[in-house]
Amino acid sequence: MQRRIFGLTVFGVFGMALCLSLLTAMAAVPQGSRESASQRWSVSGYRNYRVSLRVEYRGTTCFQQLEIHTGDIPRAIRNTCDAVWLDALSVPELFDLARQIEGVPAIRCIPSNLSCICQRVFSARQIDYDQALGYPTLILSRSYVQPNWTGVDFWENLITKGGPANCGGAAPRRLTVQVLALTKM
Repeated sequence: MQRRIFGLTVFGVFGMALCLSLLTAMAAVPQGSRESASQRWSVSGYRNYRVSLRVEYRGTTCFQQLEIHTGDIPRAIRNTCDAVWLDALSVPELFDLARQIEGVPAIRCIPSNLSCICQRVFSARQIDYDQALGYPTLILSRSYVQPNWTGVDFWENLITKGGPANCGGAAPRRLTVQVLALTKM
């Protein structure tokens, strides 16, 4: 009976490791596309433009319509987004956000790298760029939290606390930034 339980446990751990590998591969975003898109944007000649965005974050949807003039701070024509980091997403800020999302590891420790009891797993990341002008047209990121079954911290916590860690407290994260329109002024 104990051999059977041990065999099933080993099989389960290897199965989870395989699933995490597949999720990591699916969550990857090619970085070369951002660099070539950024080059297309810099030669496009769009220095004065109007951009309209739709943003979904933490279960809410908001909209921005901004005017950008070379050397000026973006002027909000309409902004229903109630978050500081969403203040004015001009094209350079969209490229920066894309770079940040590309740079996040497919799996990272929660609550910190020092204590890896749980993991945030990025199940999807997608960044699309306009073929002609190069600006980001879609930035999408999806992640969820799960126990870190393969980590020593998880098992130490399990033994000392007498039960598994509650990794379900952190809600899945969904971010979508979509450019609805971009016009030259």
